Amino acid sequence: MNTIYHYSIIRFQPFADLGEFANIGILALDVANQGLGFRLARKRFRRLREFFGDDAYRAYATAIEYLRIELAHLAAGDGFWSNWEPKRAFSHLTRRHESSIVFGEVRNLMSSDSVDEVVDELFGRLVMRQRQEGHDLDLIRDIRHELIANGIRSFRAIRMDDPVVPVTFPLAHRNGDLKAIHPLVFTQKTPLAVFDHGNLWKRRLKYLLEHRKIGERSILLAVEPPQDNNGSSIQSAYDEAMTELASLPFETVSAEVGGRVNQRIIEFAEAAQPRRFLN
Repeated sequence: MNTIYHYSIIRFQPFADLGEFANIGILALDVANQGLGFRLARKRFRRLREFFGDDAYRAYATAIEYLRIELAHLAAGDGFWSNWEPKRAFSHLTRRHESSIVFGEVRNLMSSDSVDEVVDELFGRLVMRQRQEGHDLDLIRDIRHELIANGIRSFRAIRMDDPVVPVTFPLAHRNGDLKAIHPLVFTQKTPLAVFDHGNLWKRRLKYLLEHRKIGERSILLAVEPPQDNNGSSIQSAYDEAMTELASLPFETVSAEVGGRVNQRIIEFAEAAQPRRFLN
């Protein structure tokens, strides 16, 4: 049976006087069943940096995390929203507010899908524009951008040729020994896929280490964990995957801190470069 949905496109508009914005999320209301659903872009949303610049990108990272927490409380009906009916809450959020995050005009559609399925379809079409660019690639680009901004241009893709486990490190430098920054992004949809992703890279790195293709402490694992609202099973699988990776003699760090590439990644890259001496 078809259901009527109200929905609003959530937008980031850092410079109100310019009127420029980027779509960053979807909020939807199942009118008949009074169910709310939402989906937001990730904190690392490279398109915003390219469009608005670094200062606005940092502001976005803070704002999107605050909004994520508030909408999670709304969907659960707790905290500030404990006495709000979904229809009233939806109306309150989608009225005009003075903020860098704004809700677009309310639109309507009919669908036989659940509210979460409707949100996912709208998100893919209106926010991601059906462009399924790999999250690993996004993170690689962000790290490379920061390396270059810090004067580090020697990191590039290097392939480790091996008849059994050939591996390409996308951000690597060879000055005698190989040094590589390897992004690991956990955006998989099931606990098993999350666990398998971590275990796959543990086996690959362990093989290369045992066959002396790489050395201890030669790899820095830059990890982006699952989003907080992905559920306890996903988080448990991620914790298990990280425990497995911790058995390797490589440093593991969060890829981002406060919406920016972790400074430890820059330090690792700086230490890998040959020292320069003044004449």
